[in-house]
Amino acid sequence: MAKPGALERIVVGVGVVAVTPLTWWVAGSIPDEIPADRRQYADYAVRPPNLSGSQTLAIGLVSLVAVLGGLAVLLDSLSAGRIRREWLGVLAPCAAVAAYLGFGYRIATAAVHGANIGFGLMVLGSFAIVPVLGGIALVNVRRLMTGRLRRKRGNER
Repeated sequence: MAKPGALERIVVGVGVVAVTPLTWWVAGSIPDEIPADRRQYADYAVRPPNLSGSQTLAIGLVSLVAVLGGLAVLLDSLSAGRIRREWLGVLAPCAAVAAYLGFGYRIATAAVHGANIGFGLMVLGSFAIVPVLGGIALVNVRRLMTGRLRRKRGNER
């Protein structure tokens, strides 16, 4: 089995990280969620960045290209045998955490009147979801690394 090159690793890693802005962009915002005459009184859990529609579109499209590129390289590397299927057990939870963070940021920056209950639920959920998914990824990495060490030791004998 040939090892994945540095460029393949970088592209797949960037693809996983780009899931965050992609999810943020896909979740979108509803521009008319608060009537125009009441927008000045809107409350935010986190004040959103002042981005124009074209800037938001650019962020979304660049992240979409990065995710699709990473996915294409990952699938090619899997089919060519350069990346073992077991690495999906690491990449999938990491991508799920990235999607959760992107969606959470979109909720945090939503304009509301009063309390942003969705943001509170996202924060509370993150105390369970992020550690569980991170733990799954770490257990899978550990399993892959110990298997690699066993194979190396087996080849030395």
